[in-house]
Amino acid sequence: FGLMVMFGTPTATVPAWLANKYPEILSHDIDGQPRVFGGRRQYSFDNKLFRQYAARITGKLIHRYGGDESIVAWQIDNELGHEGSEDDYSPSAMRGWHTWLRAKYRGNITDLNIRYGNVWTHLKTT
Repeated sequence: FGLMVMFGTPTATVPAWLANKYPEILSHDIDGQPRVFGGRRQYSFDNKLFRQYAARITGKLIHRYGGDESIVAWQIDNELGHEGSEDDYSPSAMRGWHTWLRAKYRGNITDLNIRYGNVWTHLKTT
């Protein structure tokens, strides 16, 4: 039929059973409350368990449909940042952020503050 298909993987929304079995995969809002199941992209980007399940289902789909010539693109997500879903204050995201900061600034809080502009010379004492 000459179809050109963009195949969407089921990774933008976790299934209910996964969220119920592993609530730690859910992202948290700024108050530290886990997001509830039912919307898109309520998972924590940093959660290793979520990434393992996402890779598993995507791998199975690629194995099954990867040779189909009508599939011209694979879509693993869309609308990044949809409804504030990019904000994640979950324990795993916070650990990941702190690990990244430590590596980036070599554990030097002074260097981090200088680069982020958090140093005010008029407040320094000698």
